[in-house]
Amino acid sequence: FDVLCLCDTSAMWYLDTPGNELAVGERLGSVVKDYKRVLLLGVSMGGFGALSHAHLADTVAVFGPQTDLTVSHLRPGLPPAELESATRRMKDAVNLALSRGTRIEYHVAMEEHLLYARRLPLPEGALIVHPIAGRIARLMERNGILSPLLVDLIGELQDERCVRPHAASMAFAAAGAPPAEG
Repeated sequence: FDVLCLCDTSAMWYLDTPGNELAVGERLGSVVKDYKRVLLLGVSMGGFGALSHAHLADTVAVFGPQTDLTVSHLRPGLPPAELESATRRMKDAVNLALSRGTRIEYHVAMEEHLLYARRLPLPEGALIVHPIAGRIARLMERNGILSPLLVDLIGELQDERCVRPHAASMAFAAAGAPPAEG
C-alpha cells in the first residue's frame, strides 16, 4: 500500500478560498481513482478535511475533528456565511460517502469534541467515545492504542473478505439521516 500525507499549512481546513485555491478534492480524486481501496485519516482540522473528502474513500477514521466550523473553538478566519457553507459541504460529502457505502469511524474523547460529534448524523457504531479527556490521538498514541487501531483499519481494507460498499452505511443513508443535535 501507499501513503499520502497532506498538511494544510495555511490552516484553512483544506478549503478553497479566494486567493488560496487548493483544489484538494480534484487533486485527491485524481490520485485515489487508481487504488482498489482508500483509507482517509485525520485529526482535528485534518479530520474535517478527511470528512470533507469522505466520498473518495472506502473507510474514513477521524479523531476529534471539528464538524461545525460555526461553533468550533478553532476555525479558519472566514466570514460566518463561509464557515456555514464549508460545514454544509462537509456534511454533504459525509452523506454522499455513506450512500456509497463508506465506513466511518469517528473517535472522540469525553470533552468538547463530543459536542461537535453530536452535530454529525452517523450510523450506529460509527461514533466511538473513549473514556478519556484531552487530545484524543495524542493520548491514544501515548497509551499504545493508536498504532494497533490503524494497523487494524489498514488490515481490514487489505483483507479479501472486506466488503465495500459497507452495508450499514448504505442502510443508514437510505433510511434518511436523523437530524443532528445542536
